[in-house]
Amino acid sequence: MAEMTLKLYGWEARERTMLRRIIPGMIFAFAIGDAGYGFGRVLSRVNMGHVVKIFDVVKSEPLIDFDELVSLRSLLGPVVIDSYGLFDRKNEGDWRIIGHEDGFVPSDLDRVFFKYGVPPRYKVVDINDVPIDYDGDASALPDLMTYRNAHVLKMFSDKRIDEGRASGGR
Repeated sequence: MAEMTLKLYGWEARERTMLRRIIPGMIFAFAIGDAGYGFGRVLSRVNMGHVVKIFDVVKSEPLIDFDELVSLRSLLGPVVIDSYGLFDRKNEGDWRIIGHEDGFVPSDLDRVFFKYGVPPRYKVVDINDVPIDYDGDASALPDLMTYRNAHVLKMFSDKRIDEGRASGGR
């Protein structure tokens, strides 16, 4: 197994990241208003954006270290975000790439699928945008659609409330 190292750039280092430079293993932070910052990781790229997972943590500063990162659980995801609008064009919210984990390989994602199209003739793809012959009930799968800043913040907040945690703290 390859040694994994986390390279941290910090919040101020990269205000904007061009779409073509966003790759799996990148760590990002996003502003949550007065509550602080949320964090996530890029898992893969699809035709509509990037598949990410959002971690279950809110911090007052956009700083994270490797030990903390490996212990965080996922709160949201995998979900597809509008990476062009959030990281490249910066047309809403404040999302920034703050680091990259060399040697990162997504795990436990071989059964993650998204659906698109019109029922009952859904098309199904995996997290790498590869079409899948899906035998199950595709209507139960998450939609292949991009989420923007407001959508992610709402899902993040709702999920934390559902699980009994306020917006701030860990």
